[in-house]
Amino acid sequence: MPCRRCLVLGAVLGALILPSGLHAGGGAQSGNAAYYVYADGSDRNDGLSREAPFQTLGKAIDTAKRGKIKRITVIGTLTESSEQRTSYSRDPESVFFIKDSGRAEITIRGMNRAGLNASGSKKRVIKIAGKSNIRFEHIAITNGYLNADNPGNGGGVYLKDTSIVTFGNGTSVSENSAVQGGGVYALGSESAQARLTLAGGKIINNRAEGSVGEAGAGIYMQYSICRILSGEITGNVAVDDNGGGLLLKEGTLEMSGGIIGDNVGGGAYIVGSSFAMKGGIIRNNRVSFNAGGVALFMSDFTMTGGGIVHNTAAQAGGGVFVLQSVYTVSGGEIAHNTAEYGGGVCINASDSDNPVDFVLSGGSVHHNQAKEYGGGVFILNGTIELSNNAELTNNIATSGGGLAIENSILYIKDNALIRDNILSGNGHGGGIYIATGTLAMSGGRITGNSGLYGGGVSAMDCAFTMSNTASITDNTASNSGGGVFFGSGTFEMTGGAISNNITHNSGGGLYVGGYCTVLLSGGVISGNRSAKEGGGIDVRAYNIVTMTGATFSGNRAEKGGAVHVWDQGVFNMWNNDVFKPEGGVIIGNEADSGGGVYVDKGGDMTRNGGSLQNNKPEDILLEEDAPELVELNIENS
Repeated sequence: MPCRRCLVLGAVLGALILPSGLHAGGGAQSGNAAYYVYADGSDRNDGLSREAPFQTLGKAIDTAKRGKIKRITVIGTLTESSEQRTSYSRDPESVFFIKDSGRAEITIRGMNRAGLNASGSKKRVIKIAGKSNIRFEHIAITNGYLNADNPGNGGGVYLKDTSIVTFGNGTSVSENSAVQGGGVYALGSESAQARLTLAGGKIINNRAEGSVGEAGAGIYMQYSICRILSGEITGNVAVDDNGGGLLLKEGTLEMSGGIIGDNVGGGAYIVGSSFAMKGGIIRNNRVSFNAGGVALFMSDFTMTGGGIVHNTAAQAGGGVFVLQSVYTVSGGEIAHNTAEYGGGVCINASDSDNPVDFVLSGGSVHHNQAKEYGGGVFILNGTIELSNNAELTNNIATSGGGLAIENSILYIKDNALIRDNILSGNGHGGGIYIATGTLAMSGGRITGNSGLYGGGVSAMDCAFTMSNTASITDNTASNSGGGVFFGSGTFEMTGGAISNNITHNSGGGLYVGGYCTVLLSGGVISGNRSAKEGGGIDVRAYNIVTMTGATFSGNRAEKGGAVHVWDQGVFNMWNNDVFKPEGGVIIGNEADSGGGVYVDKGGDMTRNGGSLQNNKPEDILLEEDAPELVELNIENS
């Protein structure tokens, strides 16, 4: 016979072996305890094991919110046929309904290909309202339909009030349709926001049929907070091109991982909200109007990481379209996007009374393409700053391969780099094209760009200043203005360098086109090459160039190694301080004719300062019938 001690020990061990890891008293023994739900179960069961599951999700939620167990395991697929037999579904537009489940998170986890399916019901799948906190894992939410003859919002999931929802690993919200929020619709209030977190789940292949600005095929959110940590929002379709992936109004979006990709109607559509992108990818989205990747309207967008890549807009803003908003980039990349205007980014303030700001202080805008203006960036009626280690490289457009601006202000500072941008047609500005506006360049490099007019910069009707460490180097123009093509306005150079640029026509360093005023008081123009006139600078008719302190050296051309002055062009070389030769230096330049300065017939040159030295074959050459050189109080010339 077994001893008494053995019988007692066996009884104790037997008492501990209970279903679902519960103590004998019914409390949770561990985090693995769960209530089970199965379509062929019964709500009369205790739900604590697979053998005795509840029939309805409503019963499981109601039980979980009252007890210690906060996990629900769904076995197989739940549909309207089982859920609607009970009192737990109390929303006529929803197959499943959760309200006020409490602030403690309840996890709904699937097994055996589990799903919540609204097929055939012409209802959304699930509505979550009030003070609820629900996490989904390994479960499919599918076939919600609120459209056409039964219009409504949130085909898959509807978040209401201050509800909190997390889509975890293995969760999918797919094949749902609605007017707004084909997959997910979230509506809080100004004082109490709904919260949605994507942490491994997928929102895929949903559809929204709302009008412009009112769709959001994957997600539609208003007065809500959305966090994308991982997972994906892909393959969704917004019929009227507004938020194929996501639409957010008056809320907050934080993206540190995951993918918004392959959506029709654009990636993310942001209105009156803030968007912080720290990681993740917005890719391969397309739209038939503006904003392939991200649309911003009266919003703030801060980008410190991640990528906006391979998106397409038929009109403007292949990567990002910004209207009356502030966009700040200090990290990440905007690359391989395509549009007609602003392949990478299009900034449009609509009118000059509401300027926008685009600050690129880091990160890279590269390999974007525009059919017309601004391969990398196009900005209208705004202010743009390139600073720190920002890069704008390898973009392509008809004009403004790297960047194009109209009626805007551009600041280039620090170590910002505009490099290797090109033109696809007979346009202006391989690196930068300025139709009208202001360019203040106190640092940065514009280098390796190429175009027909203005390999580095082409500026029309512009106030352009260069100072400090600014440099325009190693650019190429197949026609005129290897470094800079200056069409009209004012150009002032107090520092920096225009060096080693090449043109196959005229104006190797700087081409001055018509009705321009140019002041050169500092900086260096050196090593530039022109196949024809003006290795350093070519001064066309009706332009006035005054040199008071800059240096021309090592430039080369057929005529005018350093400077070429055309009929009715004016070149002044003087010192504003007591007529001393330090007013500027033209040294060591070469040409077939006029190594230093070549003055064409009808051109004017006045000199009362500065120095010309060692230019070959001569320092100054006046073409026959050109006006006489006027020299006043020259010392040591």
